[in-house]
Amino acid sequence: MRKLLVLLTAAAATMVLGATPAAAGTVTVDYHCAAGGGIVAWDVQYRTTITAPATVTQGQTATVTIEYTGVKDWTTHSPAGTYRGWGSFKLGGAATGTVTAPGLTNPEVRPGEKMRFTGASAQVSFPAKGQVTYTPATFNYGPNCIVWKPAGVAAITTVS
Repeated sequence: MRKLLVLLTAAAATMVLGATPAAAGTVTVDYHCAAGGGIVAWDVQYRTTITAPATVTQGQTATVTIEYTGVKDWTTHSPAGTYRGWGSFKLGGAATGTVTAPGLTNPEVRPGEKMRFTGASAQVSFPAKGQVTYTPATFNYGPNCIVWKPAGVAAITTVS
């Protein structure tokens, strides 16, 4: 029985051969958000986490996720799914461009808790060898939020 378990574990590991441990990083980002065509606007900080593979092979495609956690406490009750939208991040180094990640939504948040936006992901291709950096960009959950002050690199993938 023990040998069977070892074989099944080895088989499962082989099936995810292309996957590597995730390189996740969080940076605190200053955003400027606006709603109603800019009639209502405010500045806010979110801890923005980007999760990408630590390493990939040139030509491979992988899933990258982005999520946001508020720095200040949320003031109202927001049931799960109240907000829906997308996140985005800029690629640097061995890949360039801005990638939009759909699927952003919120879990239930009560007054006094930190608002979270999760579920956004996108497929990223790695056409060249080197390091690819990921920097938070604009996100939208109803209001549109742009990066107000330069954001730092949140994650790095090494392409071999």
